[in-house]
Amino acid sequence: MLTNQHLYEYLEDNAHSLADNWIEALDQGDKDDLSVIYTTALIRAIQTKNNELHGLLARTFTEDAASFQKDLDNWLRTISTEIEYLQTPIHFIISAFYRLQGNYIEAINTFYQSNCTSYSAEDLYAWTTSIYTHMEKIILAFLEKQQQFAEKRLRSQQAMINELSSPVIALTEYTSILPLMGYLDTERGTNFADNVLDQCVEKQISCLMIDLSAVTIVNTNLAQKLFALLDTLHLVGIDTVLSGVRPEIAQTAVQLGIDFDGITIKATLAHAIHDRYAELGYL
Repeated sequence: MLTNQHLYEYLEDNAHSLADNWIEALDQGDKDDLSVIYTTALIRAIQTKNNELHGLLARTFTEDAASFQKDLDNWLRTISTEIEYLQTPIHFIISAFYRLQGNYIEAINTFYQSNCTSYSAEDLYAWTTSIYTHMEKIILAFLEKQQQFAEKRLRSQQAMINELSSPVIALTEYTSILPLMGYLDTERGTNFADNVLDQCVEKQISCLMIDLSAVTIVNTNLAQKLFALLDTLHLVGIDTVLSGVRPEIAQTAVQLGIDFDGITIKATLAHAIHDRYAELGYL
């Protein structure tokens, strides 16, 4: 451990050069790209997180494996709140990691050359192997954290898309339209009924017109969800009008034994709106 302690002290004495500005080591094209994406303050924040790895790597020569893992976990927890860091293009971050690794290997070789009478080739091999091993752990751990962030963001975006794909649009004070479009797949339909019901209750709707003319494909599971939504709306006192029912959807409904009692059906959305206006005395 004494041998490692001497190396650790050398690395600490040369901390500034080891944790140099990784941005300056980038190609000019990458520098230009990064300057477009981030402000100077954000770039400094990213640089700070990368520089923290210096201390993490240096302590591998004085700490046991358990202590290193604890330090690594702590660092990962700090970056989990640094959204800008996690959103940085991955090749910039990995480039910074390898730049730091290269700096360490170079520093270790310099230390060995200056003290070759005190240390063996086996010591040099052990030191460089330690850097490669620990940097691999750091990179893999970061990639896992970055993947978790990407998946969380994707789920959030998908939830927003699902909500926007079933918009309840006000026609009059208590009448709204729900135009459904595209392919109603299982993913889209998971929270479909809840989203629509919540919007109807929030807007205090008494009549909802659901237009299916732009729906290209609907599977059996989604057909069941759609007609279950109609039943739920009826139970909470919301009248429903279906329009634009395509032949294949009608056939699926019949095969499922759907009961159309209490459901008003119109050929087109225009017909549904016209009849609703007439019912309200607007025509």
